[in-house]
Amino acid sequence: ERTAYRIAGIETLTQTVPDGMRTGRDLRGGYTRLPGYSRTLVSEYGFVSLDAPGGAVKEVRRVLTIDGQKWSKQSRSLRSLAREMTAMDRKDRQKTLERFEDYGLTGFVTDLGQLILLFARGGIARYEFHFEKIDGDGHAEFSYQQLDGSEALTIYGETKEPVRQKLHGRIWVNRLTLLPLRISIESDREYDNIPVRDLSIVEYSPSKFGSLLPARIVHRQHLSGKLVVTDEFTYSGFHQVLGGGRP
Repeated sequence: ERTAYRIAGIETLTQTVPDGMRTGRDLRGGYTRLPGYSRTLVSEYGFVSLDAPGGAVKEVRRVLTIDGQKWSKQSRSLRSLAREMTAMDRKDRQKTLERFEDYGLTGFVTDLGQLILLFARGGIARYEFHFEKIDGDGHAEFSYQQLDGSEALTIYGETKEPVRQKLHGRIWVNRLTLLPLRISIESDREYDNIPVRDLSIVEYSPSKFGSLLPARIVHRQHLSGKLVVTDEFTYSGFHQVLGGGRP
């Protein structure tokens, strides 16, 4: 966690909505299905401790471009972002996250990048693991289920209040190094009597900083079995941030 607190990089999010998933009014006042779209956001991205280094770690980002158009100036460090986030209470942090709707996104998930930290230190005792199989790449695959503790998965933009659920999914481990390679999160629920399923897969890569960092995240949401949105996050340019927020 202390390492994550001092690392920043660039996040590229591409959200894709298939044709016919949105509806709009036609000239006669009726409803018509709208074409799909793809939107790309590039952000300065990092982790910040809301208490102190080694405490609760959250993602923080500042959007730089939307579909190639400049949105805001890239700051030289995450110092200002860290100050903003640590000064906010829980409700204000939620409002900041909900601003993703202002960027034209259809809902979103957050805090997936540091998902691996949930299994760190004493946190692993909150989960039950079962060995499933050795996959085609020779990696060990386990299923996991959160047993206790607060709901670790939060989904924004779907309802007025964020959706919080306990975690369950799969984790793939390198049998030689015992390091996690991928972690998936599965979420099944109902919204207005419609079955909703979210599946997110986070891929990790070793870094020169001695920690595992997110390389790619893919999130897909289905309504009644139909794919309605895909979010793909990729990460690059990770660098170390020194004390006080200086790169």
